[in-house]
Amino acid sequence: MERVVGNLRLAVRPSAVMEIKIRGRNVGLKWRRAYRSSVPDARPFRMRIHRQGREVLVAVSDAALVGKVFREEGRRLHVHEDFYGSRSDAADATEVVRQLAACTIANLVGVDVVTLAIQHGFVHPENVLDIEGVPHAQMCTA
Repeated sequence: MERVVGNLRLAVRPSAVMEIKIRGRNVGLKWRRAYRSSVPDARPFRMRIHRQGREVLVAVSDAALVGKVFREEGRRLHVHEDFYGSRSDAADATEVVRQLAACTIANLVGVDVVTLAIQHGFVHPENVLDIEGVPHAQMCTA
């Protein structure tokens, strides 16, 4: 599958490796699954919405990552159920995109959700961190 967003060309391959090209140049972001999903594809994400005053923070993670901790080069990412959601907070891609469009802040962890956010123009690929092979992105609106 290939999609163009402005000067950004995304090519997502079934092997869960993503190549990203900006102005025809491969920027070299490639993610490989560091985990296997145990959740049916119908609702592959965990999503929890946090509200504080006028701010709406949406925390979304690939479901298979909840409860795991990733460490690399002094960085630590704990995908905690209290923040990203439990089984009752399962969401599909349509729900995630709808909430990303409405939120003021988003915190995203995992190959599938970060790829989804890039494909829909919420996150620029150059702003994605890679912690122990797991992509992590944050976004906010002005």
